Amino acid sequence: MVSKFDRRRAVRVSLTLGLVASLTVAGGCSRRAEIENAPTDPQLTPTDVPRPDAGVPLVAESGLELDVDACRARPVQIACAGTNDFGCALDDWLPALAESCQYVTDCHTNGWIEIETAESGCVDELRMEDPNPDFVACLVAELNRYRCPSCKGAAASSFLGASHDGCEPLLCGTGELRCPPGWTCQGRLCERDEAAAGAASE
Repeated sequence: MVSKFDRRRAVRVSLTLGLVASLTVAGGCSRRAEIENAPTDPQLTPTDVPRPDAGVPLVAESGLELDVDACRARPVQIACAGTNDFGCALDDWLPALAESCQYVTDCHTNGWIEIETAESGCVDELRMEDPNPDFVACLVAELNRYRCPSCKGAAASSFLGASHDGCEPLLCGTGELRCPPGWTCQGRLCERDEAAAGAASE
C-alpha cells in the first residue's frame, strides 16, 4: 500500500499572504540556506535526505486540537491554498511555518517534519525526528489556528537540517514585519526583544 507521503505531488506554489509568508520574505535566501542545509554531501538536496528506517516518529502529545467542530470554526489559511490545477499547497505552508518557528525558538531543531490533515482540512497528525518542545509548541499553535479545506486527507513534509545549534545573525527584512515575532530590528540585525519575552513568561 502506498502511503500518502509517497503520493505527494512535487509541486511548489509561492506563498503570497499571511504572517508565515511575511516572515519568510523578511529573512530572504540566506535564512533558507541555513535552515535547510542538507548533510555533509554538497550534492544532496532535502529531497535526497533519507528518512529513518522505521519512519518519522509520531509526536504523540503534540497538542493538536482534533475536535471536528472546533476545526470547522477556524479561519481558512490562504497560504495552503494552491492554484486551480493544484488546489492544495500544504507542501509550501509547512516549510514556511517551520522556518519561522526555527527563528522563534533559536534554531535548535533538526531532521524531518511530516504533517497530515483529516477530511476536515485540519492537521491531525504531526511527526518529527527531533521534537524540540518549544518548536513543537510554536508549530502546533499555528496549526491549531487554521484549516485548509483544499487539503483534505493531504500530507506534507519538510527537512530542517542536521546540525543546528543556535541561529546565525538575522538581517532585518523590509516592510511592516522586519523581524520574527518577539524580535526587534536593532540597526541592521534582528535582536530578541527581552522585555517582551519577560512579560510573556510572567
